[in-house]
Amino acid sequence: MMNNNLERDRITARIPKHIKDDIQAAADMVGSQLNDFIVQAALQKAQEIIARDKLIELTVEDSKVFYNAIDNPDEPNAKLKAAAARARSQGLA
Repeated sequence: MMNNNLERDRITARIPKHIKDDIQAAADMVGSQLNDFIVQAALQKAQEIIARDKLIELTVEDSKVFYNAIDNPDEPNAKLKAAAARARSQGLA
């Protein structure tokens, strides 16, 4: 017998009946319980949003500028040199 120690929580939402009916119909079409269907749909949408937030999309021109900056960095200015010196003196670098 499996011991399921997953912490559980509850989400409650009040929605118009016609929306619940549509969600129930979709759950029925895929052979899922309403609660399972809602959790899976919400989780899928959450994961899409989280993934989209972590992704940086560049145009071809943006990519060229980015890689050029990496391949040919500017010389450090006085403020950057001073910050690096402070970091070294504090044992941070």
